[in-house]
This record gives sequence, structure tokens and C-alpha cells, in this order.
Amino acid sequence: MGERNMSHPEGRLVAIQQQMFFAQMLAEKMDMETETILRKLAISGLGLTLDVNEITVDAAAVLPNINKYKAQKRLQVVPE
Repeated sequence: MGERNMSHPEGRLVAIQQQMFFAQMLAEKMDMETETILRKLAISGLGLTLDVNEITVDAAAVLPNINKYKAQKRLQVVPE
């Protein structure tokens, strides 16, 4: 992996820029410092990435319905 980063340092710079951009957006919403968010993500081994499969878009569409059904008591645990 280190070898690939040395061959294409511009890719690593783009990835760093994406992390900083996404962390800044999250920091503004959470009223935190961007550096704090990046540091905590780094410590936990996580990162903020693009959702190339648009799973987040799907989750954002599905979650309100799940919450609505929960509130209406229409969602139940399926027996094993």
C-alpha cells in the first residue's frame, strides 16, 4: 500500500482533501472543531468517504418510513 501511495501521491492528496471537506461539513453541523472530528475518526480507524453505491441516499429514504411504522406500532420483531 505504501508503494502505491508513492506512485500516485496526487490520489492521496485528493483523499485527504475529501476527508477535510466532509469533516468540516460534519463539524459545522455538530458545532465542533474539524480537527477534533478528524482526530477522533483517526483514533477509531474510521473515515468519511464518498458513498459510491448511494447507500446513504437509500437509507435516508427508508429511515423516515421505519420511524413512522414504529410510531404506529406497525413494525414488530419477527419470531425466530
